[in-house]
Amino acid sequence: MPLTLVALAKVDDRDAGLASSLPNVAQQAGGALGLAVLGTVAWTAVAASIHSQITAARKRGYPLHAARKVPASITDHALAAGFSRAFEVSAVVALIGLFITIIVIRVMPEDLAASPGSTS
Repeated sequence: MPLTLVALAKVDDRDAGLASSLPNVAQQAGGALGLAVLGTVAWTAVAASIHSQITAARKRGYPLHAARKVPASITDHALAAGFSRAFEVSAVVALIGLFITIIVIRVMPEDLAASPGSTS
């Protein structure tokens, strides 16, 4: 609701329908794009971690072949590293969103309290 109130503040009645759809569109598009980006970040980090761990194990003399199954310890560590990287990126995105919100949105409580046509 606060996002809808901010989106509709200082909007004429004839444009209210269009303005009320913008938060919904932004939420849907942002969710889809955010999931795609964070999924890419996570799985790229997982693949890089598995690759580096297998390379390091081979250099130490452990016989890891491409045809064999990757040990669970390597995949568990890679998944933890990948998803923690995605959470770090999402925290940075949230902080950027917070700073943008603080800097850009300039709506006073008086703007939200009364509609443009009321006499209060």
